[in-house]
Amino acid sequence: MLDILQGKPLTWWAWRLKALLQHPLCIPTDDGGWAVKGTAGEQLYRGEGLYVKQSGGANGKVWKIPTDGDMIVGVAYQDAATDADVWVVVAGLAYVLPDTTLTPHRGYVLYSSSTTAGRAQESASVPSATFHFREWGHWFDDGSGAGALTRAFVHQL
Repeated sequence: MLDILQGKPLTWWAWRLKALLQHPLCIPTDDGGWAVKGTAGEQLYRGEGLYVKQSGGANGKVWKIPTDGDMIVGVAYQDAATDADVWVVVAGLAYVLPDTTLTPHRGYVLYSSSTTAGRAQESASVPSATFHFREWGHWFDDGSGAGALTRAFVHQL
């Protein structure tokens, strides 16, 4: 039998959940994901893939993932102006922006675009090692049109 409490009393788990839900830098989203608060290093739009710059960046800031970028940390939960607060969905469900010519296919792997910063491309199967670190997750729904926000499972954590 699966021990979902892992030997800890239910009150311990309730306390941890309460602490998580009350933390000012971490929220559950209305879309079914978990988001952490950061600061936009540039103008960001809902659904763009984000990363933390190692060179030329700043503490606490996120930028849209560059073309062919790897080391994604999450997806913008809402639009944010430069230096504004931004919620970054780091796990669970999020709306993602595919390339402007792509209508997503449910279940396909999504990964960083080779043509547009912050956008996603897809593959019907696990991408080659070249693309592995560019992967963000999997489309949860079929897209409604080319370049339209589409719900996806993101799995950065």
